[in-house]
Amino acid sequence: VKKGWVKKRKIFNQAPERYQGFAFNMQKPPFNDRRVRLAVCHLFNREQLFEKLFFNEYEFIDSYFPGRDWGNEDKNPKIRYDPDLAEELLFEAGYEERDDQGFLVNANGERFSLTLEYASQGWERIWLVVQKDFIEAGIDLQLKLIDASTLMQKVSDRQFRIHYQLWGALLFPNPETSWRSDLADKKANNNICGFKNERVDELCEQYNVTFDRAEQKKIIREIDEIIFKEHPYALGWYANFNRLLYWDRFG
Repeated sequence: VKKGWVKKRKIFNQAPERYQGFAFNMQKPPFNDRRVRLAVCHLFNREQLFEKLFFNEYEFIDSYFPGRDWGNEDKNPKIRYDPDLAEELLFEAGYEERDDQGFLVNANGERFSLTLEYASQGWERIWLVVQKDFIEAGIDLQLKLIDASTLMQKVSDRQFRIHYQLWGALLFPNPETSWRSDLADKKANNNICGFKNERVDELCEQYNVTFDRAEQKKIIREIDEIIFKEHPYALGWYANFNRLLYWDRFG
């Protein structure tokens, strides 16, 4: 690379991009409360990660269909790090006091405590930064490295409250496999948050029998808007480019 024999290039594109983020188990406290989910979204300090760890290489994910013109990215609210707003939301949700160690407790005296299990040591440098922000906000976030197959099984069985999940991206979106309501009470599917919404179910049915591309995109944007407002994930980041190296054999 230094001699110029191999060239580094970053190719920007509008290819389908995956979404990723902290998935909340919407069927269990505390994330059965939308206010708590939104509060944690505002505690996910992606700006700091971009600057300190990611060389400012990535973009915010503001849609469940990022990277192209299928999602509602331009109109969805921009959720950014805001610990003051997070504090207000948690107060409204019943976390009005802190215990003697400085952690939030609800009206029953139960500490706001979470365990983030992960299967790759490489993520630890990221989670340590996130953990610091959560603890400052009064959330007792514990980190636990476990076996990958064990983690996969626990997520499949929804034996988690918060989990960082990455999904692939399809050339043409297929929203029902991730968001259909009848999947919310079944194990081993992509609706790991337990999301349910009648309007999204109707739109998925409509999408399946729609063959006009513009109308398909309109349906997906409405689905995206509805899901985004419920905050089943604290969304992460993506790259709107591909990196490659090539041999400059004629140079």
